[in-house]
Amino acid sequence: MNHIEVLGNLTKEVDVRITAKQKTMAMFTIAENYYDFFSKERKTQYFRIVAYGKKAEIIADHFGKGSRINVKGNMEHVKFTGDDGKDKSYWRILLNDFDFCEKKGKGQA
Repeated sequence: MNHIEVLGNLTKEVDVRITAKQKTMAMFTIAENYYDFFSKERKTQYFRIVAYGKKAEIIADHFGKGSRINVKGNMEHVKFTGDDGKDKSYWRILLNDFDFCEKKGKGQA
């Protein structure tokens, strides 16, 4: 089993959906800044996150674009066929737990 923990900021509002089994699903992307020792530059990397159930509802209610969050979960490889008929894939984090990193401020959803 794999485990990943990332601290970052949401890049846009949380996308909330209801699954076929009537379970809440929240999808969002966070950005993390890091220092690349090889290029000696600050860079940004992005992580796609998916959460289900009560945790998805809490995240959707309390986090918005720019909110800081610490996510913990497992990496999951997703494969699909694009609209162009070509096979595509990406990695995402299947959220197990999260931490609030700041209080909700003015202008945050």
